[in-house]
Amino acid sequence: MSSIQNLKVENFKGVRHAEISVAGRHLVVIGGKNGAGKSSFLDAFGEILDPKGTKLIARPIHDGQEVAEVTLTTDSRVITRRWTKNDAGTLTVAALDGAKYGSPSQAVKELVGAVPFDPLEFTRRTDSEQRRALLERVELPFDLVQLDAERATAFERRADLKRELAREQALVKSLPDGIEGEAVSASDLVAQLAEAERAVREHTEAVDQIARAEARQQQIAEQLAVLKAEYTEIEATKQSLTVEVEGWVEPDHAGIRARLDGIDEHNEGVRAAAAKAAALAAIADREKQVAAAQAELDRIDKVKADGLAAADFPAGLSVDETGITVEGVPFKQINSAKRIRVALDLVTQAHPDLRIVMIKDGSLLDSESLTEIEALAIARDYLVLVEVVDEHGEGEFVLTEGVLA
Repeated sequence: MSSIQNLKVENFKGVRHAEISVAGRHLVVIGGKNGAGKSSFLDAFGEILDPKGTKLIARPIHDGQEVAEVTLTTDSRVITRRWTKNDAGTLTVAALDGAKYGSPSQAVKELVGAVPFDPLEFTRRTDSEQRRALLERVELPFDLVQLDAERATAFERRADLKRELAREQALVKSLPDGIEGEAVSASDLVAQLAEAERAVREHTEAVDQIARAEARQQQIAEQLAVLKAEYTEIEATKQSLTVEVEGWVEPDHAGIRARLDGIDEHNEGVRAAAAKAAALAAIADREKQVAAAQAELDRIDKVKADGLAAADFPAGLSVDETGITVEGVPFKQINSAKRIRVALDLVTQAHPDLRIVMIKDGSLLDSESLTEIEALAIARDYLVLVEVVDEHGEGEFVLTEGVLA
């Protein structure tokens, strides 16, 4: 691991001259009034440690000067960026014995692994950006993007089913209760009426036959001697018909006609009852589908919750549906100093060869916070540069009009 020994800035932006020996240090606080060059000092090292080689910063050279130069010296090499005429600057990396690296930008990339990190920049990211950055550092037992997609699909499925359920419930409410029973056939009732009319005709005919028989009896009585045999036969017929007539029950003409007249209403009621029963059955089936969709949502949520709960998140962090949390509290809701400390804890989990972190607006940090940051920097072997407003010039490193006192 490379140990940083010295930091030097000449004519870069708001800094005319500043040089600090940082050998053995883990926390360097750069103080000064607003506009004194504090941010320029930190920007200078952000430029030379940019793995892409340059951020194309506008007007890097201090007003009135021709050349700007920033140098970071480690125990094994010297990293320099030099600007002339406001160009993009030239990056060089050389070993202490003078040997130069063929690809300076690649050498820097191998040293730092990524652009030096400002914890304050992390605190300013959106919730989703912070969440994504944190999840990139954690090994989860599932593909969170895929799981979120599955949940979105299940959620939409449940929403669709609920809309169908509401529509079917509204339909059931609009349907009449109807009449229980089976539909009646009009043809059956017509056949019954025809049978009743036939029975009436037969009865009438029987009555008429009796009348004729009685008349004939009268004739036979007058001719008894001659027609006795015929009389006996007719008597027998009469007795038979009399029994039938006396046992006859007149059909319910009115009831049959009433049923026939009301057949349409009856059958409509039967069909309505059948329709309502089918609708209720559809609702029961849809409710089962909604329950199944809810169960799928619950399963996905449990897989996600269990996986996140088991994940080894750094710095006491975790994630919720929208962003990141610190000990269960949304990151954006904790105070500014704690956000900086947590962000610093997060970034220093990485172990590049050259370990440096820069904190702008460090005035948000009190002395206790600075002590905690220094302890973390020592434990992780990082150099932390902090910019603070120092109106009275009481700090160890104070910039005054671009010059480090």
